[in-house]
Amino acid sequence: GAFATNGYMPHGAGTDAKGMGGVGIALPSGGMAPASNPAAQMYVGNKLTFGMDWFRPFRSATRLLVNTDNTYRDSGSNDFFIPEFGYARPMGSSSSLGVVVYGAGLGVDYGAVWQNVGTTNTYMLLKLMTIAPTWATKVGNHSFGVSLNLVRENFDVRGLENFDVASQSRYVGNTTGKGEDSASGIGVKLGWMGELTPSLSMGATIQPQTSMSKFGKYKGLLAEQGKADVPAQYGLGLAFKATPATVVGFDVVKIKWSGVKSFANTTPAVANSGLVVAGAALGDDNGAGFGWKDQTVYKLGVSHQLGKWTLRAGYNYGKTPVQADQTFFNTLAPAVTETHYTLGASWAVSNSTDISLAYMYSPSNEVKGTGTSASMTNPDLKMNQNSFGIALNVKM
Repeated sequence: GAFATNGYMPHGAGTDAKGMGGVGIALPSGGMAPASNPAAQMYVGNKLTFGMDWFRPFRSATRLLVNTDNTYRDSGSNDFFIPEFGYARPMGSSSSLGVVVYGAGLGVDYGAVWQNVGTTNTYMLLKLMTIAPTWATKVGNHSFGVSLNLVRENFDVRGLENFDVASQSRYVGNTTGKGEDSASGIGVKLGWMGELTPSLSMGATIQPQTSMSKFGKYKGLLAEQGKADVPAQYGLGLAFKATPATVVGFDVVKIKWSGVKSFANTTPAVANSGLVVAGAALGDDNGAGFGWKDQTVYKLGVSHQLGKWTLRAGYNYGKTPVQADQTFFNTLAPAVTETHYTLGASWAVSNSTDISLAYMYSPSNEVKGTGTSASMTNPDLKMNQNSFGIALNVKM
């Protein structure tokens, strides 16, 4: 679903991490921990995890069109339900095998025609689901893990009919309104976690760019004939045990949107006619894209044990990848939120079962486009978000 928080990535992986601002590279918690760092697989134990995130983003664009209303159009698709699943099984005392399943993505449903751009209501949805079989091993105070990321993407877009012409698109008939298309790819994620002292842990993750197959139905819209690779991500984390009951975690994650042409390619200044071509057609290797910049995401979280309860809070900040002179196409992908505040808790129902809850609030942020009221170039984009997560962890 449309759960863009750090670009199109969620602010964290798993309900426990989401309650701590997304922290998880050096602070493993819950059965979804290997999604943050494959090395965390060693700390999960024998566990089964089911979870669901209810995500509510509110998005709008000010169209800045000649002789038309200048109002916000709130996106109609405001409820998304994103499942998570994890299973871990120790293989003796020094290694562990498991799998985690998690999602990402973004989209809009404006319920209105984008004037000068299309003849049907504007809609876009990009969904990603990752199934990650994971193996980890422990050597002394250091654990090492590797995940095989089996990624499935689904993409659908409507309402861009004016671009489905030879002057705009390299592949007319494969630009808009073709229904949902899917792509797949296989990637890898490597992780390390080390206990440097009894109270200080450190972790690191490397995830190279995942090459995806092409969306054939939309090869005339997305750059590289409909290709949307998953960007490379690199992370570093620290966890400090302030008291026996209190742990503070800090992560920094770099998301390399610049390596994915459909997201990184810029859109030239758009003329009043709505043409985006400047030497390249839509669908070309250098065809117009979202113009996203790389992101550095900072995550800070705290966890405190209180009897059968574990209480969590966190903060997550990542400057939007959306640039002020690139808001035209980002009307479809208004990933403009930057600051996220989170709360979370787990309750040990029994020795073998606990229930986790998480809440995230991202206040409204706006990217003011460089457009003027006399042009249709770059609208202003706004978004705020709430999400509620629940997960069940069962020791097997």
